[in-house]
Amino acid sequence: MRKVSVILFLVIGMFCFPKNTYDETKFRQDIINWASSKLGAEYSMENRWGENTYDCSSFISRGLRETGMVSISGKKSDYGTTARGLYKSSGNKIEITDYESLKPGDIVHFSPLVSTTTGHVGIVVRNLGNGKVEMIDARGTIFGVVRRVKDLSKSKRYLGATSATQILKNNGYNPVNQDGVLIIPK
Repeated sequence: MRKVSVILFLVIGMFCFPKNTYDETKFRQDIINWASSKLGAEYSMENRWGENTYDCSSFISRGLRETGMVSISGKKSDYGTTARGLYKSSGNKIEITDYESLKPGDIVHFSPLVSTTTGHVGIVVRNLGNGKVEMIDARGTIFGVVRRVKDLSKSKRYLGATSATQILKNNGYNPVNQDGVLIIPK
């Protein structure tokens, strides 16, 4: 009898207290639309929270916030962290050699170029195949926020990516498709 009660409680809990759902396709498009609207914005580490200035990590943090997420990890304490912090707190990552799994809206991570930086991050806009992606990132003082093609297969600094699916899960959402059907990972 006790076993039946526990199972009944779990089943009722699933239907009466469902986790929030979020249309993954919409989230992916929203983050790309937001990033695209910032093309040409200035890059500044000193003024990374300015009205239209970003460094790479504030660009990602602010984009996620503008599209309804708390942070890459879902924790308030991780909002506004560095590129290294985004990498460490993002949860499960798409493997470094799994280029085919990269989709628009995923966050790509790179190790530091020099020891005085924390790395780099950008948003995948399109997977071009064979390790090449089109991405938007706050690239640096000379470039600002740009859209560019990056060959991840030739980058010694590429560390892997955080999928938009993982970001939704980190923020307490069950990712669903446009028809409201739960997306089940591989």
